[in-house]
Amino acid sequence: MSDETVTVTQSALRGIACRCPRCGRGKLYAGFLTLRPRCESCGLDYAFIDIGDGPAIFIIMGAGAKPMQQQSRILPLPLPSTSFLFRVPRNLNIC
Repeated sequence: MSDETVTVTQSALRGIACRCPRCGRGKLYAGFLTLRPRCESCGLDYAFIDIGDGPAIFIIMGAGAKPMQQQSRILPLPLPSTSFLFRVPRNLNIC
């Protein structure tokens, strides 16, 4: 491994390319949504990377985009006309 300094921009671009943030050569993912334990090239431990729900949200948003497009063609309601659905009447005394 070389002793070059990696900038945040370089690290982010390498991550977007699914490569190791340190060296840019090793793979970041072992499977479709599974992160590798460490880089096979430089040995960087990926335990510090908390992916959380990141991969899942991309799948959910991608899968939900097409039905939303179809729904908007069937029932095109502008946002102000649907706002009455979310108003709470003042006389409910919920609090």
